[in-house]
Amino acid sequence: MLKKSFENLEKNIKLILLRYLVNDCLVWDAQMYKIYGVKTSKFVGAVEAWERSLHPDDATNTKAVLQQAIREEKDFDPEFRIVWLDGTVRLIQAYAIIQRNSQGQAERMIGVNLDITERKQAEQKIKQQAEREYLLNQTTKRIRESLDLSTIFNTATQEIRQVINADRVGIFKFDPDSNFNDGEFVAESVITGFKSVIETKIHDHCFGDEYAAYYQQGRIQAVSDIDNAGFLDCHRDVLAQFQIRANLVVPLIHEQDLWGLLCVHQCSQTRHWQEFEVELIQQLANQLAIAIQQSNLYEQVRSDLIIRKQTENELSLQLQRLKITQEITQEIRSKLNLNSILATVTKKISALMQVDRVIIFRLFPDGKSKIVEEVVVNGYVALKDLYWEDETWSEEILNHYWQGKPRIVPDVMNDIWTDCLREYSLEGQIQSKIVAPILQDLGENETGRWVNSHNKLWGLLVVHACRTKRIWEDAEAQLLQQVANQLAIAIQQSDLFYQLKTSLAKEKELSEMRSRFISMASHEFRTPLAIISSSTSILQNFSDRLTPEKKQGHLNTIQKAIKHTVQLLDDVLMINRAEADKMEFKPEILDIIAFCNGLKQEIQSTTDKHIIEFTVNSQNPILDNSLVVQFDPKNIRQILTNLLTNAIKYSPENSLIDFSLTKENEQLIFKIKDAGIGIPEADKVYLFDSFHRASNVGNISGTGLGLAIVKKCVDLHQGEITVDSEVNQGTTFTVKIPLC
Repeated sequence: MLKKSFENLEKNIKLILLRYLVNDCLVWDAQMYKIYGVKTSKFVGAVEAWERSLHPDDATNTKAVLQQAIREEKDFDPEFRIVWLDGTVRLIQAYAIIQRNSQGQAERMIGVNLDITERKQAEQKIKQQAEREYLLNQTTKRIRESLDLSTIFNTATQEIRQVINADRVGIFKFDPDSNFNDGEFVAESVITGFKSVIETKIHDHCFGDEYAAYYQQGRIQAVSDIDNAGFLDCHRDVLAQFQIRANLVVPLIHEQDLWGLLCVHQCSQTRHWQEFEVELIQQLANQLAIAIQQSNLYEQVRSDLIIRKQTENELSLQLQRLKITQEITQEIRSKLNLNSILATVTKKISALMQVDRVIIFRLFPDGKSKIVEEVVVNGYVALKDLYWEDETWSEEILNHYWQGKPRIVPDVMNDIWTDCLREYSLEGQIQSKIVAPILQDLGENETGRWVNSHNKLWGLLVVHACRTKRIWEDAEAQLLQQVANQLAIAIQQSDLFYQLKTSLAKEKELSEMRSRFISMASHEFRTPLAIISSSTSILQNFSDRLTPEKKQGHLNTIQKAIKHTVQLLDDVLMINRAEADKMEFKPEILDIIAFCNGLKQEIQSTTDKHIIEFTVNSQNPILDNSLVVQFDPKNIRQILTNLLTNAIKYSPENSLIDFSLTKENEQLIFKIKDAGIGIPEADKVYLFDSFHRASNVGNISGTGLGLAIVKKCVDLHQGEITVDSEVNQGTTFTVKIPLC
């Protein structure tokens, strides 16, 4: 095939290469001398001279192909480069046939050489242009198809590196608050063997002052050799640490600000950047800038929409809950009337949860129960005045309610815990329900069917679905329980108010106590309730986004707020009994040292930020570290607990609380000393008044009841209490209790 093609070519082209194998001689026509850039007078005609003109990188292969042709292994049709005497490089396409003698031995080669340099250059330009247009089209297409910058950046860097055969292509983003001195590479494509720069924090302290303004104006930096580019040392050192020998850098402008840089690195050697390469990178940078703008706009809109939706949903829910809370609170603050409070709760829950019936069960000390409040939609029977004799309460269901947990019953006819309520459920046409316990703290010596060791089940807040079996959400159950908890506080505060009201003999004292109580309650109860409401809301709405640790943190916060509220109620109940002279004095024979040690450990376990140091002193030797005396443990616990917790509350962290017990002259002397904020002199006269707090307590929470309770308990023991305090120096309380 090659022989026939050559014969046709020989008729038309006078570019003949003759190689006489017998005498190693070449014969060229005039055109061959022009192709090889030599004069006839300086060409010796030897094969060696031809071989010397071959480009060093192509010589071995070209000569190997020649030998293969001589051995009839393949045709002689190579492409190779030659180098003129002045260093000019040309690309040659050769065609030749071997003429052989009768024995098949090669005698000579006849062929042609074509100078295809310009053609190849044109083809290369066309190829480069095609690749360039393809890359631009692909980048533009991806920008239109995706708004994910990571995907766009990663694809762009990979394709740019492949098209222009660079060692590394990266996209660098500036830290907007660094004056263009800090940033990191957010995308990269790098060949094996060179260091990755992805997510590397880069600080170039001279870039912002020396170079940023130029890039801001659209400057393109094409550096063939960074060591000879005239860079400041600080900038050159940053480039050198990433093995960069040559770089091409184009700014990425977003909203007329310098967002970052599109960087092309040559690390293996220096490199002269071609004009088409610079133009290509600039065009791609423009497309990437569009992608940045589109992505930012999309993210901004998307974020705004998500935030808006979340805010609207949360705000709607919060407003509903806040409205209920405010109405309940308003009822507490205005009337403190139990019936009004119960009516408000049932009406608001009915409207909020869109249920068919809301009821409040009251559990009475005699073991019986009764519906004391009800809201029911038209078409369903009212259950308030009905009663069922066979009602039973299992220990399992009582234990569940005593834990303060709501209960979802998706099908009342298949509820094993309340099988006795089938007749009741049929009468009320109840399909499904949620039950939330209303719990209260135990009263003194309180016992009964609804009481356990920790609290008392006052009643139940229940919602019914009668039209169909409703699929209740956990959030609905938690909301109902939250309202039940607030209702429990309202009920207890209402009871407390009436207890205080009936116990006060004088109208003036009654008015003052009511005012103080409402003022304290509105402040002290609102804070833990707000904390509980906020944490519950977060758990209900964002549970899927919270880590287990954060969820537990919110639960701990709720528990702490509940504990604070319970303690507040305990204090109010205690002072109420004291004011009514109903506090009991029940001395027992006990080991006072063991009692104090146990109390100290109990209080120490509540804080890791203070150290309580307990010491014992006595005029007489104490055997086996035991001192058995007669005292009222409940009242002594109130005295010491309030004084120790106050010492912790009003002392700086990591400070020492001195707690000492001394037996002297038939009396017990307790001293509790702190290094806290102290008590101003003007406040000392009112120190043991109910609801009074010192003027320097600031934002430290408290009710002003603790020391009033302490004083009542000390008086009950016919003892005395004194205080020694200086502002910012600390306080020492001394309690003397005569032995019985």
